[in-house]
Amino acid sequence: MAGDNTMRHRRCMVALVFCATVVAAVVTTDHAHAVDGQYRGYLRASKDVGIATVRLASEGRATGSVDNEDYYSAALGLERGLGDHFRVGASYSEVRTKSGGEWKTERRPYADLTIRWQLGAAELSDRSRVEWRHRDGDTILRYRNRIRGVVALGAAGWRGAFDGEAFYDLEEGEVNTIRLTAGPDVKVTEAVRIGLTYVHETRLKSEKWTRVHCLGLALSLDMK
Repeated sequence: MAGDNTMRHRRCMVALVFCATVVAAVVTTDHAHAVDGQYRGYLRASKDVGIATVRLASEGRATGSVDNEDYYSAALGLERGLGDHFRVGASYSEVRTKSGGEWKTERRPYADLTIRWQLGAAELSDRSRVEWRHRDGDTILRYRNRIRGVVALGAAGWRGAFDGEAFYDLEEGEVNTIRLTAGPDVKVTEAVRIGLTYVHETRLKSEKWTRVHCLGLALSLDMK
C-alpha cells in the first residue's frame, strides 16, 4: 500500500511538472522572436552488456537549410536498471557548435536518473540529468528535467511520443531553454526504428526569448 501511494504521489508531481513546462513554453513563446528553422538528425544505438546497457547517441543540426551544418554532438555512456522503475546512467559527450564561422568544442560529462512506469497503453518516464559543461576554460553546471510519454499506435509497430524538457542553469539560477518534442516512429526490424520528430524550442539569450522550429529524423538501433 505504501509503495502504491508513493507511485501515486510521484505521478501527481510529474503531471504538475509537465503542465508547468507546457504553460511556460506557451508563455515564453508569446514573447519570443522567431529565428530560422532548423533540421536535426539523430542516431541512437544501445547494446546490453552483462547487467548494464551501453548507449551511443549522436545529433546533427543545420539552420536555414540542410547543408548549413552548425552543430554536432556525440555521447557514449552506461546505464543500469534498479528494479522495475528506476534507471541510472553516466555518459560523456562532446559537442561542437559553429558561431561566426568558427567551430568550438564543449566537453560534457553527465549523470542521469530516470523513473519509469506503465499507465495503461502508455509508458511514462521522468528523467533528471546533471551536466558539467566544460567550454572556453569555464565549467558550467546545468540541470535538465524531461517528461516523456510513449503510446503504441496499433499493432504494426507504430508509436507516438511526446516530450517536455526544461533546462535550468545552476550558475545563473534560471530556466533558459524549454523544449517540446512530438512525433511518431515505426519498427522496421526487431532492432531498428525510424522516427520523424517535430521540435519547438524556446531559448533565453541576452534577456530575450527566441524560438526555433525543428524537423528531425531519428534512427534507433537496439542490439540485445
